[in-house]
Amino acid sequence: MDRSLIQSMYNLNTSVALQTIDHEPVAVCSTNENNIPVIKRPLPKQLRATLLIQRWFRRWRAELEIRRRCTWTIFQTMEYASENEQLKLYNFFNEIISSLPEAFNTVQNGMDNDESSEENHHKEIPIESKYFGPVLIFPLDIDQITNLIKSFKNKEVLHARYLILLLNEAKHHFKKIENTQHTVTSIAGKLTIVGDLHGSLDDLLMIFFKNGLPSHDNPYIINGDFVDRGKSSVEVSVILFSLSLLYPHSFLVNRGNHEDYMMNKRYGFTTELVSKYGVHANKVSKAFERVFTVLPLVTVIDNSVVVCHGGISDITDLEVI
Repeated sequence: MDRSLIQSMYNLNTSVALQTIDHEPVAVCSTNENNIPVIKRPLPKQLRATLLIQRWFRRWRAELEIRRRCTWTIFQTMEYASENEQLKLYNFFNEIISSLPEAFNTVQNGMDNDESSEENHHKEIPIESKYFGPVLIFPLDIDQITNLIKSFKNKEVLHARYLILLLNEAKHHFKKIENTQHTVTSIAGKLTIVGDLHGSLDDLLMIFFKNGLPSHDNPYIINGDFVDRGKSSVEVSVILFSLSLLYPHSFLVNRGNHEDYMMNKRYGFTTELVSKYGVHANKVSKAFERVFTVLPLVTVIDNSVVVCHGGISDITDLEVI
């Protein structure tokens, strides 16, 4: 096809739109800069057909994009509606607690005593003779974690007793860390940041396969939302907490909005615990809740980069962080 002819089509300011391609037009009308009609030669039938198909295609693409944007808007509205409601509820109770400090301290002391007694619940859970799954002995080493990963690949479930024991150790570890933790890249020269695993063991293992297992020379930051939605939230959490205990300065974990008891009930983690641990699900759930409440919220890299799951409010002073 003649390139000059095609180029001339784009330069024309046509006032007559060609709607059909069955009949040859007499001419194409346009106007010059003095608004005087100018007669141009007729367009070839093939070119008119091409333009018509192009117009239809562009219209179809535009409609497809509109549908995509509408669908995404609806999804986001449904996704974050419940979270916004929970945030309002949290702010409401926070105001009540701040106005009653003495009563809150009394309740808090009672909760601390209850937690101390609940941490020993794992001793009440017997290990059946038919259990041949992974066994945890503290302090953990890399061989135990490697065996854990192999067991989870084979669809084995960690015993409730070992799981609660691990969660207790993780709670004590994270409780020593402030809400804002710091790390540097000067030692390893690199840093891998992972977010929103959402119970996908395959995704976690693929990341380890491509980037290597965590170590002092291969640090990681897990930026929240590693439970809910997926079917392997327990296994993902066990691997993450185990690595945090093994490499406390090289494997850092931030809390996301899904590391929350109410979110877990709504988005599947609680259901997963019931299906895997049956009568012990309540004890396991409370143990997870105790860990989630002490997870750090922010990681600062090299005193210059802030990593957090939910973003920073526009009223937050970065200098304070």
